[in-house]
Amino acid sequence: MFRFCDQLVVQNINDKCRLQKLVSTIPIEIFSFYEMKRNNLANVEFTPKESFILVAAQGWVHKRIDKIIEAYANSSKKISLVIIGKLHDQRDLNYTKRLNDLIVSTNVSFLGFVSENKKIQLYQECLAVLNFSVYEGWNSSVEEALAYEKPLILSDTHFHRDQVGNALFVDSVEDLTSIFSGQTEIENEIDYQAQKQRRLETVKNFIISMEML
Repeated sequence: MFRFCDQLVVQNINDKCRLQKLVSTIPIEIFSFYEMKRNNLANVEFTPKESFILVAAQGWVHKRIDKIIEAYANSSKKISLVIIGKLHDQRDLNYTKRLNDLIVSTNVSFLGFVSENKKIQLYQECLAVLNFSVYEGWNSSVEEALAYEKPLILSDTHFHRDQVGNALFVDSVEDLTSIFSGQTEIENEIDYQAQKQRRLETVKNFIISMEML
């Protein structure tokens, strides 16, 4: 399939670098949903002063960001919460309003869209990356966390276990509250080199299967 492409579009520089190693003859461009000045409720420069967990996501209902904020609000807040992305679900505007109200009523650091450099900084400085989705595809924030060798806190679902063999898997809001309260140790058991090799093999096998069609 790749042989017949004029151009590939990816979400971030990490995806571009990985694909360039596999398909070096095809132009690859980055198109990212992360921008600098839109949908930024905080509208302030954020400089982390303490340990924080990063959530990078859009505000769709299935991402359960409301549950993450509730867990943080009910915790002793030993670990801070930082959220980036567009928190808007056009399919459920009532949910979007509730989500924004939750952010305003807590001291969650919501940065909205951020620049690529700021996003990289947040990945590098965070304690862990959190995704609490009900369902997912092949999640880009998980891949970015792996690229920066950050611990992952993930909802205990088959799609996350398929994408990452080893992580801190959580079942409930109470699990998240325990984490934000500092009661759960965030151990990093991920074999990053094995994950990288696994991703490369998956892409190679996909290309081979397409060439055989």
